[in-house]
Amino acid sequence: MNIYKKLITPSIVTGVMFATILSGCGASDTKSASDANSSTSTSLSKPSTDEKNNASKHTSSSEDANATSKDQNTSSSSPNHQAPSTGPSSNHAQQIKDIAALAKQGKVQGAEFVSGVSIIDDIHESWGKPDEESKKLDSYETYSRGGSKGDFAFGVGRGEVVYDIRSFGPTANEDTAFQAITFKEIKKTLGEPSSIRTNSGDDILVYKLIEYELKFVGPHATQRLDHISVYSPRAARPMGG
Repeated sequence: MNIYKKLITPSIVTGVMFATILSGCGASDTKSASDANSSTSTSLSKPSTDEKNNASKHTSSSEDANATSKDQNTSSSSPNHQAPSTGPSSNHAQQIKDIAALAKQGKVQGAEFVSGVSIIDDIHESWGKPDEESKKLDSYETYSRGGSKGDFAFGVGRGEVVYDIRSFGPTANEDTAFQAITFKEIKKTLGEPSSIRTNSGDDILVYKLIEYELKFVGPHATQRLDHISVYSPRAARPMGG
């Protein structure tokens, strides 16, 4: 019986030790596997530093591209330009105002005579005889005063009083030539005329100025100024009228 116990006991001890060793190995393997799984999971869930940098770089580039696209869209939708002005040029506007201011006095630029007041002898005395080739034209006497002053015509009525002074404007400067002024510019500057008349293909814008009528005359086809007229209705009335 004692011999049996001695034989059995080492076997049991050896079995227990072997089981313990196996158990430890299994636990170690299990722990290693668990650590490996944990490490793998961590690697999958947390990107590396290089991956972060690449992702950040990609995001930044994408945002920059979007910002550039937005700026381009904003720029194209808000063009930095203005529509051209449709009003008269500043030079023409002032020229038209000067014409109207003198017309209120019965005068035109470049001549010192007064419509409805001056007589034809005053003009003869100051300017000499009228142009030979157009000495008389429907009671009008004409004078050519050169490019800086232009051409003039004087309508002579009863008592030799000048009832109409016409100016064709200076021609030395193209910018201030009458032909450069449009009817649209005249209306923009002085407003709508009192009346619009027509005569042999010409349009006549008539502005009534107390004692006088200021007329802007030009071809209907071009709607540009040819000449002006400062007309005195009182002096134009026939004898006894």
